Amino acid sequence: MRALIATILIVVLAGAVAAGAYEAGLAQSAGQLVVPAAGAVPAAGVPVIAYYGHPYGHPYGFGFFGFLFPLLGLFLFFGIMRALIGGGHGGGRRGWYGDGAAGRFEEWHRQAHADPAPTAGRPAPPHQ
Repeated sequence: MRALIATILIVVLAGAVAAGAYEAGLAQSAGQLVVPAAGAVPAAGVPVIAYYGHPYGHPYGFGFFGFLFPLLGLFLFFGIMRALIGGGHGGGRRGWYGDGAAGRFEEWHRQAHADPAPTAGRPAPPHQ
């Protein structure tokens, strides 16, 4: 329960810091913004630059596969939340079927090295 409260508190504090930084950046840029009056002629020596926008395609160069980054971000977010809350792997068990492959291997290993009892009608294998 403490981990959940700590996680929520960290997320809220990080959001508050991010919002404060965003507002500070807006205030900084608003102080630097100079908008000429409509129809005003720029002073001599000031270059006039036309903005053409982004020419084409995705602005980050990932093309069609740009949708993977938000998806992987969601997987990362839920994985971190699961680790913080204590979900772990399988809730303390070693797999869906009891102790998993390690237990099956151990059982097979014991059977492989066990001394087989002779069955009726068949001779026992020779020992070396």
